[in-house]
Amino acid sequence: MHFDDELSLSWKPTDKLDFTAKGDLHYQRSTSARADFTRINVFDFDYSLAGQIELPWNFQLATDLTMYSRRGYSDATMNTNELVWNARITKRLMHGNLLLQLDGFDMLGQLSNVRHSINAQGRTETFYNVLPSYALFHVTWRLNKKPKSEENKDIRE
Repeated sequence: MHFDDELSLSWKPTDKLDFTAKGDLHYQRSTSARADFTRINVFDFDYSLAGQIELPWNFQLATDLTMYSRRGYSDATMNTNELVWNARITKRLMHGNLLLQLDGFDMLGQLSNVRHSINAQGRTETFYNVLPSYALFHVTWRLNKKPKSEENKDIRE
């Protein structure tokens, strides 16, 4: 038996503030009539808070904080908590056509590069080569081409 569900709540008190709370639950249960089978009853869940605020001088700040948790595993190394904090600051220039952005990913450095999965056939450990925590600066140039208005179009039938 497998169960997945998600709940998300958003609140936008003003045009300059935006908040979101989210929770995900993943439940897995495996049983067997086999005598040597170990029953599996595990929960993987995460919950997060996110916010975005418009600041003066065309700056925007966005951040999110997520706790990834696993419970019910017979091996204690698989019952984990990983708190991940990400943030982004954006500066809009040239009427929003040029964006300068600085991202910080996993600023607390708690995200693991090892993923565990378990099912009725066995346990799998996957190791990833990752950058644990990083900052990224990027520039975005938007090229907007406005469509011609309807009255200026040449209509041919």
